Amino acid sequence: MRRINLSFISIIVSVLIIAAIAVVVFVGVSDYAGGYQDTKTAQIEETVMGSVAQCYALEGAYPPDLNYLQQNYGLQLDTQTYTYHYDKFASNILPSVRVFYKHLPAGAAQEAGE
Repeated sequence: MRRINLSFISIIVSVLIIAAIAVVVFVGVSDYAGGYQDTKTAQIEETVMGSVAQCYALEGAYPPDLNYLQQNYGLQLDTQTYTYHYDKFASNILPSVRVFYKHLPAGAAQEAGE
């Protein structure tokens, strides 16, 4: 029988360890990116709600829509990256604001910017 060379086994083990580390790093980066996007979306919702509250404080009524906030309060919305849902029931009841991230395929953001 032929003996297996120990250096060959150590190379195989090293490659397997490096591959396992690469998988762990890749999964960690993916989880971080998802958490970052959730945090950013929540911050945008807070910013929009701040503009809604400012409008109510100054005018005594909640804004009819987000366009009103853009035109009169300088709110800037990134409609290429996010979808905004503004649900107003009455002028004296706090509206619901939801922001959703659009999952754009790779390269679509570059095409949209051109």
